[in-house]
Amino acid sequence: MDSAEWLLLGGLIGCALLLLDGYRRVTRRQRLPAGTSLDTAPPGNGSLLEHATSAPCASESQPGPTLTFPEGSLIGRTVKVRGRLETRETLWIEGEVEGDVVADGQRVVVGTDARVAPWLAARELRLAGTSLGRQEVSEHVVIEMGARLEGQLSTASLHCHEGAWIQGNFDIGGRRAAPARPVSPAPASPSPVSESR
Repeated sequence: MDSAEWLLLGGLIGCALLLLDGYRRVTRRQRLPAGTSLDTAPPGNGSLLEHATSAPCASESQPGPTLTFPEGSLIGRTVKVRGRLETRETLWIEGEVEGDVVADGQRVVVGTDARVAPWLAARELRLAGTSLGRQEVSEHVVIEMGARLEGQLSTASLHCHEGAWIQGNFDIGGRRAAPARPVSPAPASPSPVSESR
């Protein structure tokens, strides 16, 4: 065999090893029990919220939310938590939490069928399900299409996909924004406006 054939054979072996490694990683992730920490984040998703912008309620149409499980803890679809929940790692909620969720300095993902109430505090929030009550998020919030947020939201930035449902009081950028200046009301016109014919 000449050197070109050896290079070709080496390249084929390298490709086969890469494919086998990818298959091994996929099957390993499928076998992990719910709530087990993964050794790597999903490819290309360093932060689930890294592509969020501060534009309120963007109008571009997007397909339904595609959420990928990050490192951290998982509350499964059939789990109902009542009471205070505190965490120091990323929290993925697929079930129901009725009580305080305190994830200061962490990311919280609320899945499509999940429900969280009445208080949530986190660094980042990605909402695809329902969050009712008070949400205090220090950095940014992404509200996916079909999600429901109702209550009081305080955050530095918000990205809201078309098709999301939001209602309540919102303080967006309040921590970084300059204090509001009072606006004096416009003086009332002393005489009625006449029409010219």
